[in-house]
Amino acid sequence: MKALIAPLFGILLGLAVLAALGNAPEPAPVPAVSAEPPGLTELLARGPVCVAWTEMAGDTPMPHEGGLVFYRHENLVYGSAWFLKATYTKAWPLVAGVGTVNNETIYIAFRNATHQEEHEFYHAACVFQYNPVTREFHCEFMQQADPYSGRVPGKARGRLVTRPGPEYDPYVSAIVKKAADKPVVAQFHPCPVLRHNEGKGEYTLYLANEEFHFCCPSCMDVFQANPQIFMPQRREDEAP
Repeated sequence: MKALIAPLFGILLGLAVLAALGNAPEPAPVPAVSAEPPGLTELLARGPVCVAWTEMAGDTPMPHEGGLVFYRHENLVYGSAWFLKATYTKAWPLVAGVGTVNNETIYIAFRNATHQEEHEFYHAACVFQYNPVTREFHCEFMQQADPYSGRVPGKARGRLVTRPGPEYDPYVSAIVKKAADKPVVAQFHPCPVLRHNEGKGEYTLYLANEEFHFCCPSCMDVFQANPQIFMPQRREDEAP
């Protein structure tokens, strides 16, 4: 009799376990994780974007390297760029700019941010193309370094800095503050892009029955790439 009870007990226990498992709730599905790397718009939505860049001569890197920070506030992208290493005969200033973003492309106009007299006329219009897969930026720009030379083209290549070191901290803090501050608008004919600068008659565009004066041709380029971003801002700022 005892020999029959043990196997029977084992069978009953197994049936109880199976019944319990059958009534258990199914585990919640694990949400799918996208393998797609974040694009430029998503990166800017997270906060300041830091870049290490190198100026290029064709496909050859030049000994001109520096840092760059982008920060999006409302509809505008604020930028700040500086040299860490260069072989120019004179030091180049910190430059600051304002522009727009469209998908993986930033259009931005840079001007001298230090008000150094020897760089008073420096300006550049830059187009940055971002590749989310390689995390690289490819930049083409038109710049004017002094009032006596014309605009010349150039190229630069950058890489996204995912863990920026402390050397980026002061530039990140400055650009966030600049974006939050209400811009100081020029007294007469402010440039629609860099609004603290005066627009000039030689840099004029007519669009939608309006006349726009710019402080430099770089701002004209950036405005034409995305005029709808700057036109509403202009009307709001100049409203009585």
